[in-house]
Amino acid sequence: MDAELFLDPSCMWCWTTSQWLADVSKSRDVNLRPRPFSLFLRDGTDGLPPRYAAAREGSHRALRVLTAIDEPAAAWSFYRALMRSARAAFAWGEQPFADLPGVLAEVGIDPALAVEADNPDRDIDIKNSMTDATAALGDGGAEPSIPILAIIEGPRRTGFHGPLLSGPVPDINAGEIWDAFITLARVSSVCELSRPRPAQPMTDAA
Repeated sequence: MDAELFLDPSCMWCWTTSQWLADVSKSRDVNLRPRPFSLFLRDGTDGLPPRYAAAREGSHRALRVLTAIDEPAAAWSFYRALMRSARAAFAWGEQPFADLPGVLAEVGIDPALAVEADNPDRDIDIKNSMTDATAALGDGGAEPSIPILAIIEGPRRTGFHGPLLSGPVPDINAGEIWDAFITLARVSSVCELSRPRPAQPMTDAA
């Protein structure tokens, strides 16, 4: 099955969902592609502390590079390596998303592709991806939030906001959650399933 995760690297909820999907891929036949959804384009940086504003801008530059990676598996590897690098930098008080050439080289992609981070034409690709994310959710009238997970079956793309995970999921449960998600996604009358959540998810170092 093909699936798309619409994400912004500056969003830790996207990261915990991606961690779960990495575990899902160990026991389920899922072809996953990360797709950009830029919080910088949607919300800008007004009102953010300088450090977080810089992180959002850096995340947007990384999304431009992501759009330049055609192979889904390579794009997935880039995102995961990017997040490892960014989280380490943030913990040390350094600027996250700064070493794009190093991240590309780590996963076997030409570091020269980092030049796309400064190519504003890539914003067209990002905006198109955000439009796809909104379409996958359907017409609900509200501003979409990420992560958005969409499954693709034939010509149909069906998406949900989430699933939001407050922390790591045991491997034994990852596939079961996926199966439940697929069941819900195939029922068009299911709109939402939620409960209170913490302000930020707990994340591991993987």
